[in-house]
Amino acid sequence: MSPRSEPLEPLEPISILAGWSGSSTTVTVRLISKGGGDRVQIWNSGNSAQLPVGTIMLNRTDYATKTSSFTGSSMVLAGNVLTVTLGTTIATSVTTAAGTETMRFNASATITDLAGNAASTANRNESGTADADF
Repeated sequence: MSPRSEPLEPLEPISILAGWSGSSTTVTVRLISKGGGDRVQIWNSGNSAQLPVGTIMLNRTDYATKTSSFTGSSMVLAGNVLTVTLGTTIATSVTTAAGTETMRFNASATITDLAGNAASTANRNESGTADADF
């Protein structure tokens, strides 16, 4: 049996955040300045634990001059689509990238669908034309 690229059922919200129904909830988004490429991570509202949704690799080093947090961000789940809306940054280190790149995402097997199937941990690249992501 080969690993599936996407869960066949809608995602199980509590596999992402304990007690979560999938409705809009407050989270913190971290934009991490990293020499090998800046990264994005989703943390709980208290900014004390990373949620098991994986890490987005931005594949550029000019999105942030230092690690920044976007407090008051929100997250909502509809079927298999997790949408995160950025809140307010608490640092002035976020910049607009000088060029374009294709983001890469690696999911966590902790996330399951309603049938209990784990998400694939295979890297996924952003689809479409490369663009400035911030």
